[in-house]
Amino acid sequence: MAENISFLGLLCNALWGTTLEKPIEALSHEQYVSLIELSKQQTVVGLISRSLMDSNIKLDENDAMDICGLEFSIKKQNRKIDEAVVKLCKMMDEQHIRIMVMKGQTLSIFYPHPELRQSGDVDFICHLDDIEKAVLFLKNDLGLKLSDAGSDKHARFTMDDVKYEIHRMLTNFAYPSSHRYWEKVFMKEVWQHSYTVEVNGYSVPTLEPTYNAVYIFEHILFHLIMDGVGLRQFCDWAIFLQQHKDTINKELLIKHLEGVRLKRAYSGLGAVLTDYLGLPEESFPLPISKKEHQSAESLFKNLIEWGNFGHNNQYKYLQGPLHGLEHLTRIGSQAWRFKDYAPAELLWRIPYMMKWWTKRGLRRFTPFCKSVFQK
Repeated sequence: MAENISFLGLLCNALWGTTLEKPIEALSHEQYVSLIELSKQQTVVGLISRSLMDSNIKLDENDAMDICGLEFSIKKQNRKIDEAVVKLCKMMDEQHIRIMVMKGQTLSIFYPHPELRQSGDVDFICHLDDIEKAVLFLKNDLGLKLSDAGSDKHARFTMDDVKYEIHRMLTNFAYPSSHRYWEKVFMKEVWQHSYTVEVNGYSVPTLEPTYNAVYIFEHILFHLIMDGVGLRQFCDWAIFLQQHKDTINKELLIKHLEGVRLKRAYSGLGAVLTDYLGLPEESFPLPISKKEHQSAESLFKNLIEWGNFGHNNQYKYLQGPLHGLEHLTRIGSQAWRFKDYAPAELLWRIPYMMKWWTKRGLRRFTPFCKSVFQK
């Protein structure tokens, strides 16, 4: 992992302000290109760019100009997404539609430089009692086109050149009893504990910290299995846990992790936060075993190899049955590789996704077989 030492040192510097273990005076153009390429693969360019500047590392003139341009672009996009989040919340509040915004801008606020966390889509979940009203409002009142791609969980739409995902469920568990627990126990409590964070001075509804500590991790685990996941997601988790180390209810956290059979996976993936991203182990809400620390190296290698959402491993087929088969092969490979973290959930994920791809194919060719977003 020697080639990643400077990258991790710069990343930890951006997250916690720690000094580089081995000071870097300058980077050649080749070293800079390699570092930025890795940063892009892991979606942490803004963090690395800030660390390079704060550490006064000498760059070639063109590279220095490039990094300034990268920072400017990321800041501009963040301002745009901040405004989009506030606009969405105001519109839904005026319509008396209950929503919660997940991840993204509700987590960037905890970074030392929130404007440098790379933003993506705006994800939000709508209360099940309000979902039909929300869909009708988006379609009929705003004239937006919703695309669910055969999903029962969420639908996508674009408004003012910003991409959104409206969720009726936070996630889909493959193991049936875990999914029942999530929907009937976990989500019931989520909606009972209202919570907001400030984005651009506006109170944005999101998950209360203990529930968010479960959801942020679950989102990482499932993307790890589905296609690979990048370090940006782990940075979000680390920053969030450090910020809320004294407010997270550990007993409640354990209760829900055991309810969905993911307690072992929580500690296993958490070893990446402590061993590679510099999160103090006392800030992690669960103990991490020696075995879990040892397993973190192979997990970290997988993150580097696959990149954020598997972008390093391009699909040979972009659509159709062969794409589905290729996707299932990836899931099977990842699920088998990390099955010890959560055997029931990860091994059930394979037949679950076979069923999902079959259902998606039927919806494509059968007009009457529609998701809730197409009512």
